[in-house]
Amino acid sequence: FLLIKASKRSDFQDITLIDPMCGSATILKEAKSFTNLNIRNFAYSNWNIKLDELQTKSNIKKQVNRIWNFKDIIGIERDNEIIQKSSFKNIKHGDFFDEFFDDPCILILNPPYGKRIKIEGKKTKYFESIIHHIKTKFSPEVFGLIIPIDMSGHLRADEKIRFNQNGIKVDFLIYKKNES
Repeated sequence: FLLIKASKRSDFQDITLIDPMCGSATILKEAKSFTNLNIRNFAYSNWNIKLDELQTKSNIKKQVNRIWNFKDIIGIERDNEIIQKSSFKNIKHGDFFDEFFDDPCILILNPPYGKRIKIEGKKTKYFESIIHHIKTKFSPEVFGLIIPIDMSGHLRADEKIRFNQNGIKVDFLIYKKNES
């Protein structure tokens, strides 16, 4: 949601949401569940109330559609076993560092931190290489990267949002197109 908010777009029908290190696709499943809100009928649709013009039922629906109506939601994962076990079916087998994407997109990444999955070399260089690869091989309007706070301090981002992810203090770094 924070990436959508950071984007300057008012419509996402020609934008693909990509998690190029998706693992079991938890983030993508969550995004898809919000997309499904576009289809579902909510109780407010049947309320017999008068709303001012800015808050009509159709405007509420339009706002939900604006935010979660992506062209596609896809994941990329290099571990075939994880892909097979995932209930999310739109995962492509591949390595992030071999991938590119020319079409308009929004990326969100929660890459390995080096605790369970080992990272070769310096971790800070690894995260820098992720950012560089995104900026040179993808066409994101905005992208977000979740990394431990002890590795994010030297990285410049348009926004940093700090939170706790399963006991690990992390920063969500947001990068906007043609900035930073």
